[in-house]
Amino acid sequence: MNKKYYGIFLAAFSSTLWGIGGNFTQYIFNNSNFNYISLVAVRMFVAGILFILYGAYKDGINKAYDMVNNRYKFFDLLIYSIFGMLGVQLPFFATIQYSSAPFATLMQFGAPILVIIFVCLKYKKKPQISEVICTLLILLGVFFVVTNGSTKQLSIDPRAILWGLVTSFGYAFYIIDAKKFFRWPTSFLMGFSMIIGSVLLLPFYNVLIALSYFKDLKILFAFLVVIIIGTVIPFYLLIESSRYIKPTLTCMLAVFEPVVSLLIAINFMGEIFGIFQLFGIVIILLSIIVVSKYSKN
Repeated sequence: MNKKYYGIFLAAFSSTLWGIGGNFTQYIFNNSNFNYISLVAVRMFVAGILFILYGAYKDGINKAYDMVNNRYKFFDLLIYSIFGMLGVQLPFFATIQYSSAPFATLMQFGAPILVIIFVCLKYKKKPQISEVICTLLILLGVFFVVTNGSTKQLSIDPRAILWGLVTSFGYAFYIIDAKKFFRWPTSFLMGFSMIIGSVLLLPFYNVLIALSYFKDLKILFAFLVVIIIGTVIPFYLLIESSRYIKPTLTCMLAVFEPVVSLLIAINFMGEIFGIFQLFGIVIILLSIIVVSKYSKN
């Protein structure tokens, strides 16, 4: 398979899994006393351990030791853990808590614009016209998908706007800064950054209280789905995709997340499919096809 299309597949599939995991995350919020800090912290710690174990089995523990033993690289890893890993997860869930999942999804898609600006400034070149147009069309499509053309369901709290903007910056940083670590396996980058991020959250929640929520087997099952399908696999695939395609395209392909969430909600939660949502999906898919075909490696 062509490397570019392989990268596109990885990014699209990771976003699809995020869409599935998002529904189970919403179930946990609705049926337990988890808040966004405790859920993100526990999820990151468990997923981080799984990443380290997988990396040690696949690539050997020596590479993990080499990654954290270099104090300069460890400093870079600490920065990535705070502004990349925590920066993309914590504010996204905070945005949901202060508004709604649709609004959080909309705010997240400021990331492709930030990446385009960063790339243009760094390499001193103009953006591709196809990328700019398709990014704007994708934002329009996402708006239609999550709102069905109506803003009435968007509860806009000033805190949600602030956290949503932080989400966009965190997501952009998560994609761009990962290139510093490409000499090491993705599993170790994900594992160490998630564990570091979860440790930094320890002062802000009670671990024992958070663990007590798993007495409910339904919550435990939903959490396991969030860990495997909604965290470990998609986070790994997304960073792997950035080895083959531009960060701008990687960010754009995250649009599959709200589309999949919508389809799951329609099929399993009784949601009604609107004409504007269908229109939004068509816009998104056409834009992705265009930018995938004409985007340069």
